[in-house]
Amino acid sequence: MHLEVAFNEELQRPITAEEAYDLFWDGVLSDKRAFSCPDEQCTARVTCANMDKPEQSLGVQPHFRLYPPHRPDCPYDVAKPSSVASSANVGSDQGNTVGPDVFVLHRPPSHDVRLAGIADVPPGGAPRRHKQGLSRAEAATTSRQLFSVSSVISRWLKYRKADVDTTQTLTVGAETAIPFNAFFECIYPKRKAPIGQKPRIYWGKAQVSELKPGGDYLLAFKSPARLADEEQNLLGEAKPSFFIRRDLVEGHPRKRIGARLEQALKESGECIAFIYGTPTLRTQTKDQGTRTFINIELGGIDMVCLHPPSFFEAIKRDKVSRT
Repeated sequence: MHLEVAFNEELQRPITAEEAYDLFWDGVLSDKRAFSCPDEQCTARVTCANMDKPEQSLGVQPHFRLYPPHRPDCPYDVAKPSSVASSANVGSDQGNTVGPDVFVLHRPPSHDVRLAGIADVPPGGAPRRHKQGLSRAEAATTSRQLFSVSSVISRWLKYRKADVDTTQTLTVGAETAIPFNAFFECIYPKRKAPIGQKPRIYWGKAQVSELKPGGDYLLAFKSPARLADEEQNLLGEAKPSFFIRRDLVEGHPRKRIGARLEQALKESGECIAFIYGTPTLRTQTKDQGTRTFINIELGGIDMVCLHPPSFFEAIKRDKVSRT
């Protein structure tokens, strides 16, 4: 059983392991050991295991490893059955007892690293701690909040490994909670089922290109898909695609997406792309005839995540031992 929320001493706020992984690879966090128990008075240390692993898989996911001793009666002591670690341990063998996870589409101002900055940690010395403790209810709420597609992927992989991705659920805004496996729509060769005009995470092998040298990026899934409306009427078929504005990438404080785009361009041009959005049909008529496009509008850098082609093999369920 793992602690789902820990106090980060660089950001000076509690975060989940999924967010810690994101921020490490975006260059915001630097030390996987700069965590502590989220209780205000407890000095127990926490490490974010696998935070520094470059790629996730079903067997390699970020999680918190807590080292005792805790203060007496610390509510986060995992050895105690009444601890908050039990109530906040989403995806445990006993199921999600605190409600569905929540995909938050807009980060609060405290998440803006350009404004929040990084706390001053003296070299070789104890961090300057000004933390505020979390109640059990606050810890449970924080553990369920996911602020990026990358964090949703991390939580999905955790549930896939435990074979509970069909029962663990996710909400977005006012939408009814749906199972994690239904929230991810894979675009794969010879897919027969159409995709709908619904906000979901669409993912699969994609080709990266530039609209012009040094211009915006175009990502097109390598397999076509059929698009249907709510009544399952077919609207058209095409390879779904989306654009990423270069100025959006270059102006964002988190630099991982730009690095992966450039890496893909320098190598095969291929990647595994994940984007949250709603597919729409667009037609273009020219002298040569009418072309059909399926576009997904990108809502922000947090709404897209790219991995190298090898990631597809790493997340196959049959790669994981069932013992």
